Amino acid sequence: MQHGILDSANCWIVNYPEVAPAFVAARAGYDVWLGNSRGNTYSRAHVEYNPDKDEKKFWNFSWFDMGKYDLPAVIDKIQAETDGQKVAYIGHSQGTTQMFTGLAENQDYFKDKVPLFVAVGPVTKISHTGAGIFKWTANFYDILSDTCDLLGIHELLGANWFTSGVSSLFCTHIPEFCELISALFVTHNPNLDDSDRFAVYMGHEPNGTSVKSILHYAQNMKEDRFQVFADDYTDWFSRHEKRTTDLIPIENITEVPVAMFTGKEDILADLTDSRWTRDRIGDNIVHYEEIEAGHLTFMVGKDMTYFTEGVMNLLQQYHPLPTTQAKKSDEIDQELMNFVQ
Repeated sequence: MQHGILDSANCWIVNYPEVAPAFVAARAGYDVWLGNSRGNTYSRAHVEYNPDKDEKKFWNFSWFDMGKYDLPAVIDKIQAETDGQKVAYIGHSQGTTQMFTGLAENQDYFKDKVPLFVAVGPVTKISHTGAGIFKWTANFYDILSDTCDLLGIHELLGANWFTSGVSSLFCTHIPEFCELISALFVTHNPNLDDSDRFAVYMGHEPNGTSVKSILHYAQNMKEDRFQVFADDYTDWFSRHEKRTTDLIPIENITEVPVAMFTGKEDILADLTDSRWTRDRIGDNIVHYEEIEAGHLTFMVGKDMTYFTEGVMNLLQQYHPLPTTQAKKSDEIDQELMNFVQ
């Protein structure tokens, strides 16, 4: 399971144990691995660079690199620990961008290892997004890019005592302020989302990302394309130059079955863009569903049947459990309770 931008693996376990995706899959008997994207709170180690001292070198990556290089490394690690078992992949938001990229760029690697890709709140090109952070970055691309470069800012909203403390404080005691800040990225609908779990979720945010990842999404938004990062990109280039940046060819995804769950109230992963992704991939989409959900409803929703029924049925169809792997439900429940305590 792979989380979205500025997020962490916490998102899969923040809801109540009965409905949190990681717990649901584990209770069914699956061996659940929770990924943390490069540069977030739990993924800042490097064999050579220090993220706080070698910022320019360490943070020189976007979600493209995560999809092309990091996902194969993670899957290799999982298979090394599980005697080569196949790995079903469930991504949310940027976690889907990574796998769409990985499959488009290196499908031969994934086709014999990944029996199913479930894209939750899927994100490729984001031309119609309503998320403020991407709209502002796109509208003021040169100013923001040049300012970050001038000031040596390469990391965005990394977790530290200040950001974590402020997030926890306000989301616990002033939820309205917390919702205002979160509106830069997503919306919170109390009719769809559990407000208590939303506050817990936001109390663990933000978890940091590279400035380059945000700029990469902004380039895609401005160009109305799903493309690789252009190092020399400027607003002038966007208006006057012929588009020469390579596209990420998701239409070539033909070997790994893809399921998509999209939210009707999702302002970040807008339905228009999700439908474009669906149509671009075509017949390899084995399941497409639009549900009453915002971007975070997939994690903290009151109604999680999209996962407890929809995703789990797909897993059982495309990645059934070996009989020897199934455990008694009471044994799993005890393991889960030990984990959350």
